[in-house]
Amino acid sequence: MEFFTMDEKRKIGLPLYLEKNEDFTCSSHSMFRLIFIYEGTGILKMNDNRILFMAPTVLCLHEKDTLTVEQFHNVKAKTIYFDPVVINNIFTLERLRGNPEDLSQTEFADYCLLSPFLIGPDRSGEIIQVGLTAEKRIMVFLDRLGNELDTLDNNFWRCRSRSIIYEILSFLQYLYTEMEIDNNYKVLESESETDKVILYIHANYEQKITLNHLTEVFHINKTTLSEEFAKVTGVSVIDYLIRLRIKIASILLSQTSIPISEILYRTGFNDSTHFGRMFRKYTGFSPSQYRRSKSS
Repeated sequence: MEFFTMDEKRKIGLPLYLEKNEDFTCSSHSMFRLIFIYEGTGILKMNDNRILFMAPTVLCLHEKDTLTVEQFHNVKAKTIYFDPVVINNIFTLERLRGNPEDLSQTEFADYCLLSPFLIGPDRSGEIIQVGLTAEKRIMVFLDRLGNELDTLDNNFWRCRSRSIIYEILSFLQYLYTEMEIDNNYKVLESESETDKVILYIHANYEQKITLNHLTEVFHINKTTLSEEFAKVTGVSVIDYLIRLRIKIASILLSQTSIPISEILYRTGFNDSTHFGRMFRKYTGFSPSQYRRSKSS
């Protein structure tokens, strides 16, 4: 299956399509896919790997990748379907699988933009966890692209659409190669009941969560829950929860101007002293020190 945007008035098309409400019903596809998950959390299977993720996350899939949903919680996503010829007219799938040394300097620069989508030992970045600032910028790109593909208002819509795709891929390449990426996803070795507990924690970290609460929700005794959780994650339930809360708090501190007093409540802490103590334990900084270090 291929998605084209067709300009019926001018009888021209482009192998490029923006799905604004991705439902993940198609496990594989004949085109490249850039999936931007901007809300929610879940577990998906990408090829042979089971991935636990939290939004905002970008998935870069080539035509042989498979993606199936196992568990999702309030997930919203947009997907760009595109043929690589949108980036460069010479980029047939066969050419992309060839020796990149045969490409010209300009062609190789375009080839690098597609590196997260390509098959081979050097392939990397299929999953890119982005920050809040990057999320906003990607959404702006997608809104611009959606406007171009919806209106098709003149003869230049294809050129403008291609330029936006180029901007998006350039931005993702910058995120992956130049910025410090701390991926907030976990590869799960095998399917287990603990998956549901982990997903619940990711979806409800701002709420009060205790071992007793989890045993009631999942109808499991405390000892079994603790043992199985530690076996899958390597840490205790409470340690996992605190690490997740601190991770999200660090993102809010470094990428927003939200007051610390609000951040601690938004990440499930009800006491500023406890929040400060836990934050220093896991980061080595107080919340205010951490914010200053990231703004300097």
